[in-house]
Amino acid sequence: KHVGVSKNLTFKDCSTDGSAGALRARALRLRQPTAVLSFQNVSSKQSIGAVHVLGNFETRGTVVFDSIHSWGHSGALLVEGKAELESGAQVHFSNCRAKRSSGAAAITKGLRIS
Repeated sequence: KHVGVSKNLTFKDCSTDGSAGALRARALRLRQPTAVLSFQNVSSKQSIGAVHVLGNFETRGTVVFDSIHSWGHSGALLVEGKAELESGAQVHFSNCRAKRSSGAAAITKGLRIS
């Protein structure tokens, strides 16, 4: 249901014929400043190239999206709740694209950077 990352987690060369090429979760939280969540070469033939978060997304650590592709919308990340980047957090997008909209990320209920 909920995904909490305290150390490092990498998804590499993942794909799906549906949506959310690597991960779908109700909520996603990186608890430690040293935590790294990485997505490399991930694709989806429908929508949401890498990650679909149904609720809130919070991070103190680093999230990397590299070479993420969606044939629908939300190239790398869709957050249906709020997204919060806490002090020291880093989120990197490179070579992310979607055929319809939101090449890198779509966040429906607001983004807070503290």
